[in-house]
Amino acid sequence: MLKGMKWRDEPGERSLTEAPALLLIRVYQDTMAALFKLARILLAQRIGRHSFAQSSRVKNEIAGISSREAEYNRLSRPDAGR
Repeated sequence: MLKGMKWRDEPGERSLTEAPALLLIRVYQDTMAALFKLARILLAQRIGRHSFAQSSRVKNEIAGISSREAEYNRLSRPDAGR
């Protein structure tokens, strides 16, 4: 036997192809569940960032409208034209 190499027929050593089919199915299911969980987390983060950006835009628009309203009220006073 060469140093550092393991033979396939040694006790306790199994290749992936010798693993029980049900175990491989379980590993696949767990992996897919983790993948979908990660996808949901990433989607939630993206939605959160988008919502924050939209709320910032709305806040800026409201501030602009408020400043224009104050200017409009100032200019529409009866004594503003004198």
